[in-house]
Amino acid sequence: CHQEFLREAPAPLKSLNSYDPTYISFINKSSRNAEAWWLNFAGKPVSYGDIQPRKSLKMNTFLTHPWIFRASDGAKLMANLSEVYFPTPAQFEEYGYPRYQPVYVTVLNINYMHFSSQRLPMPTSGPCITSYNRVMTHGTPLFLLHFILMTGKKNVSPETISATTQEHHSARIQE
Repeated sequence: CHQEFLREAPAPLKSLNSYDPTYISFINKSSRNAEAWWLNFAGKPVSYGDIQPRKSLKMNTFLTHPWIFRASDGAKLMANLSEVYFPTPAQFEEYGYPRYQPVYVTVLNINYMHFSSQRLPMPTSGPCITSYNRVMTHGTPLFLLHFILMTGKKNVSPETISATTQEHHSARIQE
């Protein structure tokens, strides 16, 4: 089980073809300018411009098109408490007009999550959890929350996370 978890590579984050339009209103609830980026079919970010604080940007998009948000200095912003926003199915008003669903853009802040390592253990027994790294908690991947709890580090490279997580898994398996 643990070997499968360590070898599983995440799929590249990119837009997929979709015939399911959806209508979103990105609302900047942060005190910073928020730049909206669509991840295109090759996974390359395409800017859709800045959203001023307390302003919104209406977007006609598709169900399988991911969006990310960055502040002017490059800092990550959250969309509905997630680093990557995937649109939800379209909703329509009484006469068939699309309803622009609100998506709130906020500052990345993990301080609102009050987990301890005892309450958020890595799986060591029971059913095999091969998609552990895809489980989300308040919009943050569970493996990343566990890494932060394990090390106290927030701004690190993916290589550091991978190496530290592998060391931790090896130690847990030997216990």
